[in-house]
Amino acid sequence: ARGGIECGTDQPDLFASPALFPRQFDFAQRVALLVRMTRDTYRDSTFLDERTKVADARALTVPIKALAQRVQRDARPNPPVNYLFHTAFCGSTLLSRCLELPGTSFALKEPAPLHQLACIRRDTDAGAPTPVRVDDALFNASLKIATALLARTWSPGEIALIKPSDTCNNLIGPILDASDQSRAVLLYSRIDDFVVAMLKNDKRRAYVAGMLPRARVDPAGALDTDTDALTPAQTAAYVWLAQIRTYLLELRAHPDRAATLDGALIFSRPADVIRAVAAQFRLSLADRTVKKIVEGPVFNADSKDPTRPFDHEAYQRKRAQTKADLEPEIREARAWLDAHAGAIDLPDELPRPALG
Repeated sequence: ARGGIECGTDQPDLFASPALFPRQFDFAQRVALLVRMTRDTYRDSTFLDERTKVADARALTVPIKALAQRVQRDARPNPPVNYLFHTAFCGSTLLSRCLELPGTSFALKEPAPLHQLACIRRDTDAGAPTPVRVDDALFNASLKIATALLARTWSPGEIALIKPSDTCNNLIGPILDASDQSRAVLLYSRIDDFVVAMLKNDKRRAYVAGMLPRARVDPAGALDTDTDALTPAQTAAYVWLAQIRTYLLELRAHPDRAATLDGALIFSRPADVIRAVAAQFRLSLADRTVKKIVEGPVFNADSKDPTRPFDHEAYQRKRAQTKADLEPEIREARAWLDAHAGAIDLPDELPRPALG
């Protein structure tokens, strides 16, 4: 299969459907690996990374140069596409599952190629040594391939909804700049909720500590402070501030195509959120469809493992207790934020709310 997409008569047209998913780039070999998927395997994959549930484990290996030529020749020009960016653990997986609506919206959750490209861009910005050199031409060609292939849908009336991983917020600008038919929702948590989400257990504390190096590298996260001395609460505040600053920069650059959303509203006003996000994403949803989503299995199952039931009342009780337990660290995070946010003109509310 190394000859490329057109090597066999049994290969479906690459742009007729998302049946061939770009699982990853191998930049050392200058190839992309494509695997077979169905609508069901996309839906059943928690995320489109190593947890992807493929229809066929055999990968089709395609030279990036040949794939770029195929995109240039055959890809649908400038299709509508929606992006759900997020600051981590703020309801993005649940919201993307709510909008898995065959015939209307086709959701792709955290595709690995975008994560790869975000890491490469970050390493380049930091001047970090990398095992394989990816120059601007290869990066741009790969981003064009990824966005073109991720924009495909199963039927003409659908619009792709791509939920990148939280590592990909440094790609918001390049992705929105690439197509004037792209729309974005920038999902976030308020600082108290972010601290609770990130400091609730040891695994999450390790996660936010791992977010710090990339937050420090991203242009919006370059703050004049000693990050080596940060406490866990201050680390959470730093990471939160860096991501919110990124959002503010992109909102100024793309005021007509990006909107913000407080993730807490997904639970307190789910029907209103779905209507507001649908409007931002150019999706026409009848009231009965919204009602069916809110009252259906999506809201009553674990978003990352739909086989497990989700008890909203129990979740809210546990979260309230966790917040009470973390109150000293919440205050510490707020104090650090108060000491640093004034110098960068952080607004009290993020502009362009999808839901007022």
